Amino acid sequence: MRDDAIFDMHYGYWFNLACERFYRNIDFTLNFVQLVGGSGAALGALSGRPVLVVASGLGLAACAALALLMQPGVKAEQNRVSKCQYLAIKERLLKLNDEELHAAVVQAQRDGPAGIGALAVPAFNATLDATGRANGRRPLRAIEWLATLVA
Repeated sequence: MRDDAIFDMHYGYWFNLACERFYRNIDFTLNFVQLVGGSGAALGALSGRPVLVVASGLGLAACAALALLMQPGVKAEQNRVSKCQYLAIKERLLKLNDEELHAAVVQAQRDGPAGIGALAVPAFNATLDATGRANGRRPLRAIEWLATLVA
């Protein structure tokens, strides 16, 4: 039981770290595209190129809609907080008995955000690596590989 709780603690850390990085990178990309799109719209307006203004405006609108719907900055912060909860458990790991450890991990799981499903297997593999387990790694599907690339 203790080994399972310790594995879950490590997994929770790696999963939330990957989700935090995923959302931070999405947030940065959306903000960068909006910055470039705004500059493109201004440049198009100054140079009298309505096609550039329209294209930039569409890009800005698409990025703003994605940012509004996804709220990647907020989700990144939620995953950061959850990651820190697992680190707090790890910090006091030696002081906790089995039941306290299990309860702390379940509490962190319950309080944490859902996260990105495509990062579950990469986080599992990272947990195996971090805990020194040589076997049991799972191959990544294309969507998991892509999510890992973004993260």
